[in-house]
Amino acid sequence: MIKGATVADAKRIAEIHVQTWKVAYDGIVTSSYLESLSIESRANRWEKSLSQSTEGTLVYEETARVVGWVSYGPCRDKGESDKGEIYAIYVLPDHWGNKYGKKLILAAEENLRQSNLKEITLWVLEKNSRARLFYEQRGYSADGMKKELTMDGIKLIELRYAKSI
Repeated sequence: MIKGATVADAKRIAEIHVQTWKVAYDGIVTSSYLESLSIESRANRWEKSLSQSTEGTLVYEETARVVGWVSYGPCRDKGESDKGEIYAIYVLPDHWGNKYGKKLILAAEENLRQSNLKEITLWVLEKNSRARLFYEQRGYSADGMKKELTMDGIKLIELRYAKSI
């Protein structure tokens, strides 16, 4: 079941965030960076975000336990305020393949569509082939925009994907 996230979901969202990063980004970012991820720190950020934000966050519950989430809202890229953006989507690795990610992204897309947005963007690490395939299977494609970021001394490239809705 998909529902809007509340402050009460903050710790669980943080747990999923950290657990999924440790699996999805293994071999992409350094193990020292992955080990430094703090559930407590992320939970504090999520509590603040969920109590103050106008952005959307949905969670997927399975037997009353949150197993995935998606965060979305207006596009944060300069000059792109007429677009929506999927900020992040994570499902626990032991639930990959259960279509929860698909259901979450479809729900976020529908909410963005209801805001009269015609296009959705998202950023994905170039080396994250699993995530890129997930997005491509849902109609997203790289639009040529790239940005470089550094994590624990490692330079990484993010690609922007876009989809008309």
